[in-house]
Amino acid sequence: MSRFLPTIIVANTFKEINAPLKSQTIEELPKYVDAGLKRLYDHQHSDGGWGWWYDDETDDYQTAWVVFGLSVTAQAGYEVDPNVIERGANRLKENLEFMDPRTQAYALYSLSIAGYADLAATQALAAQYYTLDTFSQAALALALHTAGDDDTARQVLQELAQNAVVSEADTGTLVYWPQPNEDGHYHQKTMSSTIRSTALALDAFAQLDPENILVPGIVRYLMGQRQASGWGSTNETSFTIIALTDHLLSLQNDNAETEYRIELNGTEIGAGSLGRTQPSITLELQTTQLQTGASLLHITTEDEGRLYYAIVNRIYLPQAEIDAAGFVEVERTYTTADSSAQEIQIGQLVQVTLEVTFKKDASFIIIEDQLPGGLEALNESLNTTSHIATSSDCWDSCQPVYNWETFGYNNKEIYPDHVSFFITNVSAGTITISYLARATHSGTFVVLPAEVYAMYDSSTWGRSASTPMMILPK
Repeated sequence: MSRFLPTIIVANTFKEINAPLKSQTIEELPKYVDAGLKRLYDHQHSDGGWGWWYDDETDDYQTAWVVFGLSVTAQAGYEVDPNVIERGANRLKENLEFMDPRTQAYALYSLSIAGYADLAATQALAAQYYTLDTFSQAALALALHTAGDDDTARQVLQELAQNAVVSEADTGTLVYWPQPNEDGHYHQKTMSSTIRSTALALDAFAQLDPENILVPGIVRYLMGQRQASGWGSTNETSFTIIALTDHLLSLQNDNAETEYRIELNGTEIGAGSLGRTQPSITLELQTTQLQTGASLLHITTEDEGRLYYAIVNRIYLPQAEIDAAGFVEVERTYTTADSSAQEIQIGQLVQVTLEVTFKKDASFIIIEDQLPGGLEALNESLNTTSHIATSSDCWDSCQPVYNWETFGYNNKEIYPDHVSFFITNVSAGTITISYLARATHSGTFVVLPAEVYAMYDSSTWGRSASTPMMILPK
């Protein structure tokens, strides 16, 4: 869901405000949406819900997130099977009373977006809104607003405003809601990191009180958290884009344009105006434009209009070798598949073995191994679809079989240049994962490191060293 939903939201928002969008984005979007929808349909469980993969247990938060995303996709004009949404919504409704209140708040918001609002349950939860965290309070305010109870929604929004952290920085006033970074613990929390909680709070203000004095500081904080490829995890990025685009829509009646001028070390490198028809620009600087030592980038406006900016640095350095690093230890070895030879030749099968040592329990792990130019990974037809073969006589009653215990991973994806393995939960200790590749080209190669990371916990990360490899001709 997080792969295509942000693009749908941005494209739909730009369409509503009549702003230009790259034609390539518009042309390729239906292809990505179609592939994403098929994947989500395939992963829906017989009870109507979703886990991380088909052979996971159904998870309430994940189900709410998918129902929300499918509903927004349908509202954007894409053809979404309504029966899939209905089954997911029914799963949420049936399980509401068993959810943690924080998860329940987001589930109620998801249901309201999908057209299955439960005003009575939402108002009942609102009676204890002060016990919820920021993420859940924001979700509850949005659920109340969507269900038609703006008075109670504003009470929750007032609580959010009172608990906001306001600080001063060189870029101006920043407003945010600090939250423990415990992403991945679905059953204890609703994945409420600081970035995501602040983003959902912005969304609540954008829809209920867009002129609130806190809003510019919230937007400034989120813009300052942007990294080269988003806002951290795919889920954090999705929530941030949703909030920023809703904020942009709340300003669509403001026809004023903001004049800007950008100088680098006293030389003008950009100028113009931003408004509804041109809401943003991207300016790329090359290292040749920078001076030795510190460079001064000066951004100014000629009026009191709002102007947000983010500076992203990308530096590429040549490096012959890369050492192993990180909290997670990763070792990679290559052997011929039948162990009959020490040297690898064209045409041979090669077994790639990854030994990964975790020092603590972790959730939602990706193990990504890079392939050298001389190897092509084999698709052994494992984990490309669900492991579960559900027979017709137990469609609704069979318990899932967790074959990840046999294979060592929940899902596997093969690409031309790398192989990715996904594991929902892993205990502290060492796991071993292997796969087969075929030697297709001779030569001497340097293989980039294998990398391991938790999708929602940046502290759980590690990589192997780069690996030299020689493939001999026959």
